[in-house]
This record gives sequence, C-alpha cells and structure tokens, in this order.
Amino acid sequence: MDDLFVLIKSLTEADKKYLRQYAALQGGSTNYLKLFNYIDELESYSDENIKTAFKGEAFVKQLSVAKNYLNEVILRTFRLSAESETAETALQLLMLDIRFLMSKRCLSQVKKKLKRAQKLAEEQENFIILINIYALQRNLLTEFKFEARENISFDAIAEEEENTIKKLINVNAIYNIYCKSKVLITSTRRTLNDSKQLLEFDTLFNHPLMLDESTALSNRAKHWFWSALHFKHVYNTDITKDLECCLQHLALFEREPGFANTRPLSYLTVVNNLLEACRATNNLALAEQHVGLLHQIKTHNKREEDGQKVYIAHHTMWIALRKNDWHIAVAIAKDEALRLEEQLMLKKDSVIVQYTMITIVFITAREWSLAGDMINKLLSIPKNGIREDILEHAKLMQLILQVETQQFDIAAGLHRNIRRSVSPYPLVNFLLDYYRDYLKQPSELKHIKTQYAELLQKNIIPPPEEFPEFTQMVASIINR
Repeated sequence: MDDLFVLIKSLTEADKKYLRQYAALQGGSTNYLKLFNYIDELESYSDENIKTAFKGEAFVKQLSVAKNYLNEVILRTFRLSAESETAETALQLLMLDIRFLMSKRCLSQVKKKLKRAQKLAEEQENFIILINIYALQRNLLTEFKFEARENISFDAIAEEEENTIKKLINVNAIYNIYCKSKVLITSTRRTLNDSKQLLEFDTLFNHPLMLDESTALSNRAKHWFWSALHFKHVYNTDITKDLECCLQHLALFEREPGFANTRPLSYLTVVNNLLEACRATNNLALAEQHVGLLHQIKTHNKREEDGQKVYIAHHTMWIALRKNDWHIAVAIAKDEALRLEEQLMLKKDSVIVQYTMITIVFITAREWSLAGDMINKLLSIPKNGIREDILEHAKLMQLILQVETQQFDIAAGLHRNIRRSVSPYPLVNFLLDYYRDYLKQPSELKHIKTQYAELLQKNIIPPPEEFPEFTQMVASIINR
C-alpha cells in the first residue's frame, strides 16, 4: 500500500483541519493541498488515477517528487503543532532548542529551558535525555563558567548521573525480560511445548529482578515488571493471579497520573488486560467498575483512538451479554462490524478477534443471518493470516449456524471435518458431542438438550482462553 495514502488515511478530521489551516497561512503554491484533498477522498490508491485527475497540471509530470513533498509537509506541520506532540516529542524538541541557544550563547534562555527540560525528563523518566542534560550542564560549567541551576557542582551532577544510569540499567534489564516473555508467548500461541522454550521461560521469571516489584527502581521499570508478570500468569493460565497482577499494574498508573497521561497506549493496554482478566474470572462487577476508564483515556493519534474503540466495544459487548441485554449487545456488534470495515490502521489480529466476538454475540442472540455474514468474513481470511485457535472457533460457529438453521447434511459433513482435529478445550469437545447426538437423532432434541444442560450445569467446563463468553453461548444454545 502506498505510504502517503496510509499516512493521509491515518489522520483524524481535526488533523486534516489543522493541516488545511496551516497551508492557508503559508500562501504560495497550493498544488500539494490539491493532491492531499484528492487522496483523502480515495478509497484505494492508484498513481494512474491521480495522473488522470490532474492531467495538464505540471506537478503530475514528477508525481513521486510531489508525493514526497506532500509527505514532508504533513510531517513538518505536525512537528510544529503543539497539539499533536506527545510529551516525549515536546521534550526532544526542547533539547533541540537548548542546543541551538547554546550555539548562539543565549545563556539566560539556556538556563530557563534546561530547568524545564530536566523537570520534564524526570517526570517522564526519560533517563537517556537526563544523561544528555547532565552533559550539557557540565558543558555550561566548563565552557561558559555559568551555572545552569542554583548551587550546582560537578560532584552534584556526577551523583545525579550515577543514580540515573542505575535506573537506566535497571529498566533496560526488566524491559528485556518483558520482551523475551512476550515473544515466547505470542510466537507459540501461548503454549510452550518445547523443553528449551520452557526452560527459557522459567529462567526469565526466576531472575532476581522478577521476584518483587521493589526490585524496580522507577515507575517505568515497575510498568515493565507488571507487564512481564502478566505474561507469566497468562502462560500458567492462573486467572486469579493475573487479575491481581492487573489490579496492581493499574494502581501504579493511578498513583502517578502523569505517567498515564504521557503513555496512553500503555495505560490502554493495562486497562484492557484488567478487563480481560475480569472476563476470564467472570467478575462482572469489577468489569463494570473499570470499563469507564477506557472512555477517559486521551489518545495521541488515530491508531491509538482506533484501538481504544475496539477495546470499548469488545468489553461493552461482553458486559451486555453477561447481563442478558441482547438488544444492546447486538446493537453494539452491528455498529462495530460496520466500523471495522473502514479501519486501515488496526492490526489484523485485532480485527479477527473482534469479528469472533461479534459472531459470538450474534449467535448468542440467535441472529443467524448476521452471524453467517461474520463467519464468512472470518473464513475468507487466508489461513496464513488467521490464528489456528480462531480458525477453529470460526468452524465451530459455522457448525452451530448450520445445525440451528437445520442445514443437517452440511452440518454432518462439517462435524466430521472438525472432529478430525483434536481440540485442547473440553468445552469444544462437549459441544461436538452434543451435536453428534443431535445429528444422529434430531427428533430427540428435547431429550438431548435436557441431558446436556444437566451435564453443563454439573461440570464446570473451562472455556477457551481468549473467549470465555463461548461458554455462555453454548449454554444459551442448549438451554433455549
């Protein structure tokens, strides 16, 4: 996909308005703005369409140059926009200002801005920039015989620098554990079977830095500590410990509001992990208590905003399902299905998981036509682009659809195909057994439903990890 097209489509309406205002203030040629407006209206990109649309315009003869220029204009516009800057970006720009002012020997301004930069860097726990600030302070003292702060000395700088380097080493070490655990879990679909992988995973969490939060020397390090521990509990399928872990992680953000404000994506992920743990433990009250936090997070860009909307819809659908508010769940699912069609920036995995959740809603509410549409979307995704567990869920839901709409011949063949692949989940096998007996004796449906409803009630059958509401869906089918 064309890079410029993706960039333009990622902009919010507020971003586009700001860009057009900026262009109007600059004056001069507006060719790049014409190109921007045209690409903004496109649903798919083609150089040939642009050349046709602007036939006779001089800039089309060197379209690649014009596109590169427009790309740079967009980046420069938002580089200059205070509203578009993250706190980290603002700090980096401030450091550029300081270096420029030092080169011009504007020492009074340097002193003020250096104080500001140090305060921001300490708040953000940006240890690398802090180390750069200490170097600049030394330079001021050495070259300009000028104190950047009151009562500063080489020894004081050295002490602060030493403490900062300790924190930097500490956070990097814990972050490394987090990265390794994430790769191990995600690359193996959360199932570590290889003995080498298992040993590596156990070694990670036997590391002295992972024994207690107190080993983390900064909020940033504590964030990676709890994030890594979350993966450990996910791997161990210890949902109770994972819930406690997520609550502790959330408490870290609540103790330091500035930390959450500068890292909205991290905060969003933590709240989502907590709500996932609520789903896994069937803790409806706790989910309702915290779902509102998703709405309060101020995102910095469209990618974060789209992810936020996915999380809100996902967990709101689950809450509605748990409360048997079918109409609300279906209404949200319909809106979300339409919205997902327009999302270019979402990760494919996020879209697939959301499609699955929407399908579960439609099946639970017995909206068979809508469920069929969603299943077709899931099954049309190339197999190399869809997780095996999700594909299995899609096939199971297709089986449910065929049986419940009395397409028995198709259902029987599908049942045989699904049965050939052994599922690790007891609930899946339970559902297959139910449909086996149903397809053999459809006239005995009432008796079969009663039998399996009793089994479902007597046996606590663990649901598939990613979709705990699968159990409710199966129960709704059997009990109705």
